Amino acid sequence: MLYVRKTGQTFDFCSSKCRRNLIELKRVPGRTEWTGKARKAKK
Repeated sequence: MLYVRKTGQTFDFCSSKCRRNLIELKRVPGRTEWTGKARKAKK
């Protein structure tokens, strides 16, 4: 699923769960435990 902001920044989401958390709920990927970004930061 591809999402493009008004600024031109693009996001390629693997699922609606990912899209919903970033766009609608405004969650930070580094603080959401199940994301790859958080797993890398935890190591």
